[in-house]
Amino acid sequence: MFRWRVGEDKMMKQKSEKTLDQAIEKYLERGFGSMNKNDFEVYVFNHLVGSSMQGLSDNAISRRLRIPESKVKRLRYEADLNYQQNSEFAKNNFVK
Repeated sequence: MFRWRVGEDKMMKQKSEKTLDQAIEKYLERGFGSMNKNDFEVYVFNHLVGSSMQGLSDNAISRRLRIPESKVKRLRYEADLNYQQNSEFAKNNFVK
């Protein structure tokens, strides 16, 4: 779970908890153990970026998740492919 700073919005924490609950439901829906680690990470990342981390830069997300910025970019790319979102990443990198 994320470390929440004193005074940080409780709504953000509730959104993250809701995202986790949704991710667990999705995981169990397909059968325990049927989703590989990468697919699970992409699914959770997609929901985090769409809710509690919406609008944050790749650098800010990488610091919050404690992962390299290159992994954030890869997860964003795979989430766009799997969930077909019209994200800023896709607009900035593929649409001319």
